[in-house]
Amino acid sequence: MYNPLAPDTGKQGEQLAAGWYKKHGWQIVARNYRTRQGEIDLVAAKGDVLAFVEVKTRTGRMLSRPAEAVDRRKQRRVIAAAGLFLAAYDGPQQQIRFDVLEVYPEKRGEARFFCIEQAFEC
Repeated sequence: MYNPLAPDTGKQGEQLAAGWYKKHGWQIVARNYRTRQGEIDLVAAKGDVLAFVEVKTRTGRMLSRPAEAVDRRKQRRVIAAAGLFLAAYDGPQQQIRFDVLEVYPEKRGEARFFCIEQAFEC
């Protein structure tokens, strides 16, 4: 059962997010890609698009949207990490975009999702 107070809420949210992207026809290329400059939660590919995804998981009632936590500083860190990922990526040339996926876990491993495609730009 999902426990909103568990220290691994973010990890659970990322697992749910990967499932959501797969359900929508995306291939997960990388998870938790870490560099000194920043981290990318998910890298997903579909057709000619490569999405760098920041996953924000929230439980309970909150006044602000989870995506609001992806401020300009966080965006710069994701963009920097994406640049390093692309320098080492040997896949096909694709358009890139930066998504924010909000995950709202519910009981029995289910969740609600809200995807903001192209949430920010380089």
